[in-house]
Amino acid sequence: MNIIKTGEYYRIFGNGVQVGKVLSPAMYEVVFVKNDGFYLRATPNPVVQIGKVYGRMTERIEKVLKSYALSQRNLGVILSGAKGIGKSLFAKLISLRAIDEGLPVIMVNQYYEGLPQFLASIEQRCMVLFDEFDKNFFDPSRETEDHTAVQDSFLTLFDGVYASNKLFVITANSLGRLSEFLINRPGRFRYHLRFTYPDEAEIRQFLKDQLGEAANPEEVDNVVKFSTMVPLSYDCLTAIASELVLGESFDACLEVLNILNVTGYHYYSARVRFASGEELQQRWVGQHNFFDKSRDAMYLNIDLEGISGTQEVELGTLLMKCGDVRKCGTFLQDGSIVIPYENGRNFRWVQKSSKGRQLDERYKAPIELILESGAGHRQVSFKDLF
Repeated sequence: MNIIKTGEYYRIFGNGVQVGKVLSPAMYEVVFVKNDGFYLRATPNPVVQIGKVYGRMTERIEKVLKSYALSQRNLGVILSGAKGIGKSLFAKLISLRAIDEGLPVIMVNQYYEGLPQFLASIEQRCMVLFDEFDKNFFDPSRETEDHTAVQDSFLTLFDGVYASNKLFVITANSLGRLSEFLINRPGRFRYHLRFTYPDEAEIRQFLKDQLGEAANPEEVDNVVKFSTMVPLSYDCLTAIASELVLGESFDACLEVLNILNVTGYHYYSARVRFASGEELQQRWVGQHNFFDKSRDAMYLNIDLEGISGTQEVELGTLLMKCGDVRKCGTFLQDGSIVIPYENGRNFRWVQKSSKGRQLDERYKAPIELILESGAGHRQVSFKDLF
């Protein structure tokens, strides 16, 4: 491999031209010029405001780079999850660490025909970063029945068929738009780092760090409570903290901030735990909006079943109002709702026998009802919580 630098551009040539042998450790961007081919353009290193890094991000960066240093072949890393929860920060931090380790970092932000072959022509060890691989690497002219044809064109490159030893890092917002040949293929992409929304403890710590002495415990509690209904990314939390530090209430913040604040419906399954240690469940109880106060009188009726031999038998019916869920439920970060029984005040349990049999004592004393989220988080208005 030989490299020619003309101004800010770098071009890769075969051994017929004797100019340079390696790219220096720095950031480069792939550029395609029509009728002229591919270039690498030097770009400034990513700017990261040095501050507290939450979660296990630093630990995972070191793990990836250690594994790559010991590897004699390509190593792949998938960074997936919703926007605003750390993928871009991870990509920037690992890029800076790779440069510190003497590796050039090549950013690829758009697909062009022949791109896999161009990247394969770079023979030295380096990190290649594909930003939003699920969205940017898509060619409508080629994507007919196979919506991942462009992504699949990189498989030979990722597999190391070409002479290479690269660290491939791809970010993705939607796993459903990634090729099936990338997911669950650790031989091709060893690591898959899922970025999730911060939990309640992380939110409290983040707000404490951002607000310092200006932190109002009541307002912090309101943010945490809201986060159990609407997922809050670090982008959202940063914006909220910026408003709270000005003395605004969280309620007032939500009236103007660009944060989803609507009432929606959600699918649930139900599970009742009993003092005997037994559980009954109904896998699907339908689509409900427990925060719609116009339907406060609507009862949620759930027929809970057990197994007798090979037959499912009805053992009881659970009854409750939407208002009871709002009043008595504890809302968890995964979207589930936990409601204690408390002598029937929070929900009613009507035990039934099947075909004249005696009531089963194991299901006599319920402890709690768990409404389990079927698709992540609910979306509700902040005012609906009160």
